[in-house]
Amino acid sequence: TGGKCINPPLSGTTFPIILFVDGHSTLQTLKISQLCTELEIILIALYPNATRLMQPANVAALIPLKTGRKKAVLEFRRKNPQQVLTKERFAPVLNTVVKKSLETNGATNSTSDIEIENTNIIFEENTADTKIENIDIIFEENVSNVQSKDPSTTDTTTNKKENQEKSSLSDYIVWPKIFETKGKKQIKRLPFVLTSSNWKKLQIEKLELKKQEQERKETEKPKDERTMKSMEKKRALKEEKELNEKTAKEKSKFQIKRSKIFTNIADRHEHQVDNFSSLQPSVSG
Repeated sequence: TGGKCINPPLSGTTFPIILFVDGHSTLQTLKISQLCTELEIILIALYPNATRLMQPANVAALIPLKTGRKKAVLEFRRKNPQQVLTKERFAPVLNTVVKKSLETNGATNSTSDIEIENTNIIFEENTADTKIENIDIIFEENVSNVQSKDPSTTDTTTNKKENQEKSSLSDYIVWPKIFETKGKKQIKRLPFVLTSSNWKKLQIEKLELKKQEQERKETEKPKDERTMKSMEKKRALKEEKELNEKTAKEKSKFQIKRSKIFTNIADRHEHQVDNFSSLQPSVSG
């Protein structure tokens, strides 16, 4: 599918070409990078939130539609708890979502200031002729008041050389603003070329590290299994020992209680015999 999306039948197009995409993770793959290199496409990834500027329809229509779909599905399940929402029953729900969610006034993007009101409006200032206004001189200094200085050829040459040495690209290039995060971790992201050799090398190194980590886990797996079996055996022996000790304690308690019961029965029987003997009349000769 990647080839169909980024390699349409372009007639009369001179390659290589530059293709700007948002920095979504689905596009940051080595396969897409290699494919674009083969097709002579220079793929440049912008910020992940560039989707809001590059695809305004996503903000204007799809996001309200997705939000409305969630609410409609919850409402359907609340009203019909015994029914399952299938493809056959989803059509009426989708019709309700389209009628309630797709409103022009609600299609607003507060992040990138996109607001769709009338797409047919073309402002005249964008197409009108450019006018040049003469700006009056606010302050004019008398030349006689400026102190003249004897120019020196040596000083001029030295100054030019110093200026050339001190100047850098940062004096002419304006880098994009880096947003500050509230957390401790600071992430600095700039647009990068997905088809560059450095980026490909970095992705290959990541894949190699991931492969090595999986191999290490596979080799350590039997060792971990042996350790787990040993721990389970120790745990079973400990539980068996505790159970035997508990059984022995309960048995000893039962024997003590049994002996007490027999002692009480014997004492009671002896007392009854004594009482019976005292009640018998004495027989005289």
